Amino acid sequence: MKRRRQTGNKRALAAVVLATLAALLQHPNDGLICAAETANDDEGLSRPVSYYELLGLEDEWTHRRKSGVLHNRKKRSNYRNRILTSDIKKAYRQNAQLYHPDKASRHNMTTSEATSRFQEIADAYHVLVDPGQRYEYDWDLLELEEDYEQERLLYEEEKKLLEQERRQQQDEEDLYHTLRNGATNLKKSLNSVDPWDVFDQFFFR
Repeated sequence: MKRRRQTGNKRALAAVVLATLAALLQHPNDGLICAAETANDDEGLSRPVSYYELLGLEDEWTHRRKSGVLHNRKKRSNYRNRILTSDIKKAYRQNAQLYHPDKASRHNMTTSEATSRFQEIADAYHVLVDPGQRYEYDWDLLELEEDYEQERLLYEEEKKLLEQERRQQQDEEDLYHTLRNGATNLKKSLNSVDPWDVFDQFFFR
């Protein structure tokens, strides 16, 4: 009973976190992230895409170990502090030319898609090139990444629990069918006995 109660609590907590993250992604705080700046990972969650990633200055695995665990705050912060303003300008120049709406057809993109990406790149550059805005953004980003990591771990735990329940249910169904088939075969075997053969074997053999 205690284990069922704990499982129920974990499910409830996971549901609350999922709902909270969904609301955060739909209504971002201070323009930190928008719907266009999320990516669906293998776990089915909406992963926040940073301005650094939009400009190609980091990628999805830059701040994660091989095991997938998020690096600590100090390591992530130190990495971004080493990115110079000149690096940001160079990255913006390359991406702005690449995703310019006038060149959309060259990259198999519609004008609308290119315009949207062009706007995202401009937003990223506008924030990161300004020291004050970048400082505030970096701190908000660190917290957002940690919130997402907690939600991701809860999601994984929930998936494991659901998989365990599914396997247990499958095992129970398999056992039921095995017993049922065995009982059916036994019944057929008993029904197939000729009572005269039994009588003859008992009394005359």
